Amino acid sequence: MAKLPSLPDPLQTQLSKAIVDKTVAEFAKSWLKNDADQAAPEQAQNIRHALAAVARISGDMVALKSHACQTLAGAGISATPITGPEDTGALQYQMVTIQLSAADIARAVDVLGGLGFVPPWPVTAGRAAALARYENTLHLVRYDDETTRIALHFAPQTKLPLPTALRPRHADIACANLPAWAAPGYVAVRAMRLIKERVTGSRTAAANTDFLGTPTAIIEPIFDLLGLSPDQTLVDLGCGDGRIVVAAAKRGCRAIGVESNPDLAQLAKSAIAQAGLTDRAQIVVGQAETAD
Repeated sequence: MAKLPSLPDPLQTQLSKAIVDKTVAEFAKSWLKNDADQAAPEQAQNIRHALAAVARISGDMVALKSHACQTLAGAGISATPITGPEDTGALQYQMVTIQLSAADIARAVDVLGGLGFVPPWPVTAGRAAALARYENTLHLVRYDDETTRIALHFAPQTKLPLPTALRPRHADIACANLPAWAAPGYVAVRAMRLIKERVTGSRTAAANTDFLGTPTAIIEPIFDLLGLSPDQTLVDLGCGDGRIVVAAAKRGCRAIGVESNPDLAQLAKSAIAQAGLTDRAQIVVGQAETAD
């Protein structure tokens, strides 16, 4: 993506809001149709860049979704692509969704692993059985520069209804590796985990969707849009692997990242050390709500 010059208000505010609301394509098309003739050339160029970036992401994800479904079909797994914003050219993040049978979870994970996509934890027979009984999604991530994600959707197969409070979730399934026949035991695992959290005041990280990295290609344009300068301090709450913290420190800023997942926090610390930026960047391991 080309480097974007800073946008003047109110266009900067409008585009920033569209990014947050995930409505960049809609906003850009409307602006180019109704306001471009009265705008400065660089303003129109910025909006066209934004629209082109969304179109590129969408095109890449349409191709990925098709390739993933074809790969699964080649392994004898029936998979259906789920229509999303990528199909209308409006996707702003690297993620696609595929529907399959809960009985195929473990095999699908193995097959998509051949494309570089990995689950948040090893999907053993017991965990696959628990997912099939109690959950309806599993996210696989390819840790490239864009942190591309495939969301597998499936219908849960719970025989008996459970109160929401007792229904095992990803964090509970991640806590223990029970055999397949003991999958109902994850109800007890959830109860024990909730009791521990209440007693200790700690929170277990969301074990399925804990990290969706910002594509590296748009980090600098975002900084340009914000007007980030070397005399400022950037704080990234939920910094993941630290890519934004590192980029800000390279820009000359002081940068602080806060991350609750200790594994991701360690990745971020390593990235800072490897970049030689320990004098300007730091990672705080903890919750955003309690960080200083």
